[in-house]
Amino acid sequence: MYDFNILIVLLLSMMPIVEARGSIVYGIAIGLNPLQVLAISVIGNLVIAPILIPVLNLVERVLRRLNGRIKHLVALYLSLLDNIRSRGRKYIDKYGLLGLTIFVAVPIPGSGAWTGSILAYIVGFKYIKSIVAINIGVSATALIVWLSALGIIRVFI
Repeated sequence: MYDFNILIVLLLSMMPIVEARGSIVYGIAIGLNPLQVLAISVIGNLVIAPILIPVLNLVERVLRRLNGRIKHLVALYLSLLDNIRSRGRKYIDKYGLLGLTIFVAVPIPGSGAWTGSILAYIVGFKYIKSIVAINIGVSATALIVWLSALGIIRVFI
């Protein structure tokens, strides 16, 4: 049963919204070894960005070559994407990868490896730099949640 629970922690850490934050709380709540929960949760969450960013790039390349019935929807999507990129440029230039790291590190729903990967893709950050920034953010948020779940620190009093 213990191995199954570790697998659940790993799978939860890879899910959007739940990610490492939720898997850490779950693993500690069901009585698993806290260090093992931290390690498994971080590892599971770290695999998201290296996979998701290339997949998003591939999807965009395929969409840019599409013709046919959904051509107008694709054109709308790509126009929206290009618009977001151009409007966000001033924030990217100002905050850059540090902003991405902080965004991922904040332990609130909607900020994490999935959203950070999508954001890095949309704004066009370099792949390796994005992975490093996201991984630092994932590690930081996991540590904050882990310490909070153990009662070592209090967040949001």
